[in-house]
Amino acid sequence: MQQEIITLLIISTLFFASLSLFLFTLSLKYLLHPLFSMFINTLFPLSLMKGTITTIIQETPTVRSLFITLDQAITFIPGQFLMVCKPDPSRIIKRSYSIATPPSHSRDVQITLNITPKGEVSGWLYNQKIGNTLDIEGIHGLFTLDTKNKDIIFIAGGTGIVPFMSMIRHLTEHHYPHHITLLYSAKTPDEIIFKKALDALARHNKNLRVLYTITQHAPTWNGHRGRITSTFLTQVLHTFTHKDYYMCGSPAFVNHIVTILLQHDVLKEDIKLERWE
Repeated sequence: MQQEIITLLIISTLFFASLSLFLFTLSLKYLLHPLFSMFINTLFPLSLMKGTITTIIQETPTVRSLFITLDQAITFIPGQFLMVCKPDPSRIIKRSYSIATPPSHSRDVQITLNITPKGEVSGWLYNQKIGNTLDIEGIHGLFTLDTKNKDIIFIAGGTGIVPFMSMIRHLTEHHYPHHITLLYSAKTPDEIIFKKALDALARHNKNLRVLYTITQHAPTWNGHRGRITSTFLTQVLHTFTHKDYYMCGSPAFVNHIVTILLQHDVLKEDIKLERWE
């Protein structure tokens, strides 16, 4: 009887040892995969980080970019965002800000913002100075780049361009072999965020095409004018299917574009969107 118990214990030990080895091997295989990181970070966000503002760029008369050095490296997928925490006597106020830099910048990140009317954080954050330290939480967000070996169409309205900067920079760094088109709608030429950076990316990346359209009166503007319509998209894209579409902007802007794409038989699974209030 004692010998049987010992045998059973040995078999049990070997079984659990083999199972542990299998799980450990599996974890090594997927530990560094971006989707695994996104899943883990969504369920268990990083603890609070400190970030020091190193550079501030006035992108437009009303929009600023803050370049922040974090006290720890982060892993994220293009399109994800950080939470900036504003101290308050009674509570901590958090607001989300998309990362504009690519994942290769694991400690030095860029966020871009304007002042939101009645916003509890945007005005405070907009007026921060170089050298100031912020409390930051991350990583969050499911509006992420998912390459499928197809042409990619980015459609942005206003500050909806910010997550696309991370995506376009990442695709350019990794020499994405398919065509990338960015359609960017702004009210006036002065309100085109990242224009110099986008034009530089388009010169560097021969697969990238950037088109701007202005919706308000601008006498000196020589580019496209008006809202993004079905006619405009047909002229630019020629065909609609077998492409991946990403759009980000106000609810009205995004809903308008989605309606057009569905009318042109674009599959819902080929559309990823983010609506910003």
